[in-house]
Amino acid sequence: MLAVCATSVAASPESDFISGQRLNASGQYAQAVELLEGALLRSPDDLRIQLEYTIALAGSGSVITAQHLLLQLSNEAKLDPETRRQINYLIQKNKIRAYVSILPKGSASIVVGHDDNLLSASSQGAFELTLPGGNLGVTPSEDQLPKAGFFTRTGLQLDGTLQGDLFQTPAQPVQYGLFISQSHGADKLANRTLWGVLLEKNHSLFPGSYIKASHQQLSAHAAPTYRQSLLAAGLTMGSTVWGYGCQTRLGAEVQTRSYEQAKQLNGLYTGLQTHTSCQNTGLQLTTRLGKDEATHVSRPGGNQLQTAIKLAYHKQLHTGSLQAQAEWSWQQDADGYSPLLGNNRARRLKRTTYRLEYRGQVNNSVFAWQPYASVEFQQQKA
Repeated sequence: MLAVCATSVAASPESDFISGQRLNASGQYAQAVELLEGALLRSPDDLRIQLEYTIALAGSGSVITAQHLLLQLSNEAKLDPETRRQINYLIQKNKIRAYVSILPKGSASIVVGHDDNLLSASSQGAFELTLPGGNLGVTPSEDQLPKAGFFTRTGLQLDGTLQGDLFQTPAQPVQYGLFISQSHGADKLANRTLWGVLLEKNHSLFPGSYIKASHQQLSAHAAPTYRQSLLAAGLTMGSTVWGYGCQTRLGAEVQTRSYEQAKQLNGLYTGLQTHTSCQNTGLQLTTRLGKDEATHVSRPGGNQLQTAIKLAYHKQLHTGSLQAQAEWSWQQDADGYSPLLGNNRARRLKRTTYRLEYRGQVNNSVFAWQPYASVEFQQQKA
C-alpha cells in the first residue's frame, strides 16, 4: 500500500489582494481576475478588493461589467476622498474605452511536427472478421493505412465582447470567440480545416445563471465532413473548498452531431455537465453524463450512454505557464455494433488522454509571442 499525504496553507484574502494588485500593475489582468474573484468570495465587503477587481475586469476586456461595478462603488458612503477620486477617474476613463473595447483580442499560431498516427486517427493492423462459417483474417493494404510524416497546422483565434443594447444589459455583456485552424500533412485525410464560434452570456433575469451556444465544423478538401452545434444553460455557484474560493457550474446541454458523408452516424446528445474551478490552486474538474440518441435507425450500436471526467491544472512557471490535463471517458452502445464483429456484441469504448504543455511568454512593443512545447498520450480500447 502506498499512502501519500499533502498539507497546504490556504492564501488569505489580504495576500490575494496584494498579489492581484501586483498582477494589475504588470498588465496580467486575466490572472488578477482569478485571484481577486477568490478574495471577494471570502471578503465580499472589502472595498479595496472590489476596486482592484474592477481594474482587472476592465484590463481583461470586460469594460461594461467594470463600469457597472464602478458606478455601484461610487455610491458607497464609506469611501475615503482619495479612493472616491480614483473611482471617478476610472469611470470617466472607461466611458471612453467602452466604445472601442469591441475590438477583439487576437492570436495566431503555427505548429510544425512529425505525426506517426495521423493526428490521433487509429492505427489499423490485421484483424479478424467473425463469419458464420468461421473467422476470416483481413490485412489492410498500404493505401488504406494512415501515412506518417511531417505536418503543419496554422490557427487564428479572436476573443472579445459584444457591446451595445442589441446584445446586453449594461452589466451582462456577451462574450464571443472565433477560431479557424488549417492542417496539412503527408496523408490526404490530414488536409483539413476546422472553424468554430462561441457565444456566452450570464443571464440578467436569473442572477447566477448562464447560457452558452457554439458551432464548429470540420472540412476536408473544402467539403464539410462534420458539424456540431451546442446549446447549454445552467447555474453558477460560489463555494469554499479547503479554504480556497471556488466556482461551480451545473447545467444541461444539447448537441447535434452531423457526419455529412456518413449520415447514418448522426446523433442528438442530451446530458448534464459540472465544471468546478478553484482560484489559487490552478485546478479545474469537469464531469459529463448523457445519452447520444441515433437519428438514423441503422446507426451501428444504436443509442450510446456516455460519461467523462476531465482534470486540468494550470500554474505560472518562470515567465510562462505549465498546463496539465487528464481525461477519462466511457461509452456503452445499446445495440450490437455489427454481426461481423464479436457476434454482434454491444460495444464498450474506453478512452484515456494525458497532455502536458509549457507555454513561454516573450513580449515586445508590438506582439506577445508564446512559444510552447507539448506532449500527449492517447489510448482507446473497445
